[in-house]
Amino acid sequence: MWRERNSVVCGHARTMVWQVITNVNSKIREHKLVATNAIDDFCAWSPPSESRYCCNCDVAYDDGEMVAATIVRNDQGSIILIKIERRHTADPKIGEAFAVCMAAELMVEMKIERVIFQSDNIRVVEAF
Repeated sequence: MWRERNSVVCGHARTMVWQVITNVNSKIREHKLVATNAIDDFCAWSPPSESRYCCNCDVAYDDGEMVAATIVRNDQGSIILIKIERRHTADPKIGEAFAVCMAAELMVEMKIERVIFQSDNIRVVEAF
């Protein structure tokens, strides 16, 4: 809400009302999950098992645009590749799903098998 307010005050483009409502409802759902301890405890990242790769996928939002990123690491934890793409969407679930799909397409292009895909959005993970 504050980002939208500041955007309007500074004369930037307005976000569609339905997108603001969707984002607010998403934050409320997340807050309820945290407040009721319905979210599993945080765990630290560790490299994948031998001869596997790991794709960590995430998105960030700025001025009505989404930036999707994936970081590919080998079984030693070394970064093999980073890919970033910018898109116009304000829907977090679509953005997170796009990031996972982008990572999957990248692995197909590179002919890399035995991949673990990781995302911080449990709804997207469950959908895949």
